[in-house]
Amino acid sequence: MRAALLPDPDPCVAMLEAENTALRDEIDDLRRAFLGSDLVLPVDWRLTATEAKIVALLLRRERVSKEQFYCALKYNEREIEIVVVESHVSKARRKLRLFDIQIKSARYLGYWIDSPVRRALLASMEARS
Repeated sequence: MRAALLPDPDPCVAMLEAENTALRDEIDDLRRAFLGSDLVLPVDWRLTATEAKIVALLLRRERVSKEQFYCALKYNEREIEIVVVESHVSKARRKLRLFDIQIKSARYLGYWIDSPVRRALLASMEARS
């Protein structure tokens, strides 16, 4: 009964809500493409979800800056400390070292996995899919 007392919602509000939903969907699609979240990483690497995002990003891109990791790892737009990013990269680096995969880094250049290794890993993951 209470709903009957309220006026019809403004059509502009409905249009803006639909546009907002479409934009959020587009952002989610772009984030998945950026992160490479379609990659299925080997379970035996024992990566956390955050470490898996880091590795997927490294596999999809030649180099990744600390700032790119920072943007990719924001949790629902919640700010995180840059040292947290460094900590996650360090943990992923240590776990992958057991499989002869090196995450390399250089000041002002960012992080990377050597191209031949990266291509071989991507090929083996695509073959499994």
